[in-house]
Amino acid sequence: MGGGMASSSERTRELLIRAAERLMAEHGIEAVDLKDVQIAAGQRNRSAVNYHFKDREGLVRAIIDKHRVAVNEQRHRLLDDLERAGGLSLRSLLRAGVTPFSDLLGDPSGRDFVIIVGERAARLETAGVLAARQRHTDSVHRLNVMLAERVSGSRAARERRVGMAVLTLPTLLADIARQINRREISVVQGRRRVGEVIEFVARGMEDP
Repeated sequence: MGGGMASSSERTRELLIRAAERLMAEHGIEAVDLKDVQIAAGQRNRSAVNYHFKDREGLVRAIIDKHRVAVNEQRHRLLDDLERAGGLSLRSLLRAGVTPFSDLLGDPSGRDFVIIVGERAARLETAGVLAARQRHTDSVHRLNVMLAERVSGSRAARERRVGMAVLTLPTLLADIARQINRREISVVQGRRRVGEVIEFVARGMEDP
């Protein structure tokens, strides 16, 4: 009986997360009323969101945690492969950093996650990007350090350029995800555009 209750609670939590990521991707993180999340998830209990996540930020963290463990692990594997092959160019590193997000474009939940990450990235600052650490994001720190080693200039200039790239990439990837959601482009076309984004950012990092 206890296991059934736990399973039902987990199912409710999953429904709330999926409803929230869909609504927040479409309307914006702060624009979504938590009551609308509860209704979209098919939950009659008005305190369901507060019970499972406490508040909006807790709900957003749950959305991000749903995806970023797998994203983090995949990025580490790609970076490991590059190190073994000796292919640590600027573009190959950017591709390794972006591929886990590109792979998510084929899944509606994944696209919504990419859009939400893009919105959150827009609130950050370039300063201190290399030092920033959160749970299950150590692959990002690893990637940032490797990128900084492959651009020219002073340490401050290199870190600033990496920071600009780190903030630009999620924004452009989110734009691609939105276009797919609106059915303006296909997933295949979206993934081709990811290649254009990588080239755009790489050129910006190379130029003084």
